[in-house]
Amino acid sequence: KEIKNPFWHAVAEYGTITISIWIMVVGFIIFQTYPNHFAFGGITGFSTVVSEMTQWSASDFTSIMNMALLVLGFIFLGRSFGLKTVYATVVMSVSLSV
Repeated sequence: KEIKNPFWHAVAEYGTITISIWIMVVGFIIFQTYPNHFAFGGITGFSTVVSEMTQWSASDFTSIMNMALLVLGFIFLGRSFGLKTVYATVVMSVSLSV
């Protein structure tokens, strides 16, 4: 069912993004990297490798790299790149820290 009210449509979109990120973070922490020392692709996988080789935490490295990539995205893809992308990145970084 499509939501017609713009406010509730935005709430539903951001709620879906938030829940999806939390599921991904739980899977990341429990099943993939921290207890098993597996390294998968992307920034989160690379952060596992960096955290094992340095004193940086995986969440700090993920936050820094995601912010750098967001800046590059805005430079090369423009403003329409998306507030949702910024929101999802911040939620993931904060959730990994928590």
